[in-house]
Amino acid sequence: MGGRLDGEVAIVTGSTHGIGRATAIRFAAEGASVVVTGRDANAGHEVLQRIAEVGGTAAFVCSDLTDPSIGESLAGTALEAFGPPSVLVNNAASSDLVRNGMDRAISEIEDENWMHVLNVNLGGAVRVTRAVLRQMMPARRGSVINISSRAARVGVPGIAGYTAVKGALEALTRSTAVEYAEFGIRCNAIQISFVQVVDERKGRPSLDADKDPRYARLLLTRGGRPTDIANAALFLASSEADFITGVVLPADGGASAVSGMPWVSAKPAGLPTAEGELSWSAGTT
Repeated sequence: MGGRLDGEVAIVTGSTHGIGRATAIRFAAEGASVVVTGRDANAGHEVLQRIAEVGGTAAFVCSDLTDPSIGESLAGTALEAFGPPSVLVNNAASSDLVRNGMDRAISEIEDENWMHVLNVNLGGAVRVTRAVLRQMMPARRGSVINISSRAARVGVPGIAGYTAVKGALEALTRSTAVEYAEFGIRCNAIQISFVQVVDERKGRPSLDADKDPRYARLLLTRGGRPTDIANAALFLASSEADFITGVVLPADGGASAVSGMPWVSAKPAGLPTAEGELSWSAGTT
């Protein structure tokens, strides 16, 4: 029995760590030839080794999203090594810009930092998508998958640039779906929230939603894992999603369905009130 991506050529940006790494390995295990990208060459070669262990085929490109030629470089590598790319996952985005204070509230962020955040997290995706579309169009088929965030829908204090980028990426998803449908190219986005990503460089998760009650209250299932997003990307990349384009798929454990203040309405009978949580009743006004 063949894999779900047999014969596909996939580019997964930012695939040396976290969600991108899980996606590249899963795609390769399902039969795709994968171009792995990232800034960390050692991590890139580790991903190639993992792909070889699952019987997959891959190539690594050490890349920087701010490089004006990044799109042509990745698309060219795919074409030379495996053939024209048929799947693109725009996963790469620098979370370091959030952690190091470069991204801030809009009243605090300077022009230079604002433009850098947009250049890295949005400009990079545009450059790669543009180059890949030019190779997909003659083949009249392809799937582009953009990794978005719940920040595109709800306000998150202190990261105006990241929030703006993810909103723009979802709008660009719809625009691309409409404009390139006649070429048989689909474009969708995956909106994530509370994914526990283990930083292989530090050996610890950046977030553990299962252990932090602030996050656990906003989930209907459990904290997310990189493999959860890889599974969603696999579906959208496969022929099983041929009828799906222009959508934003929440892969968030139900976070997009939960109020930020649980149990504002009457709590079901028999459920205890958590410590520190307000008690509500049907008669509350």
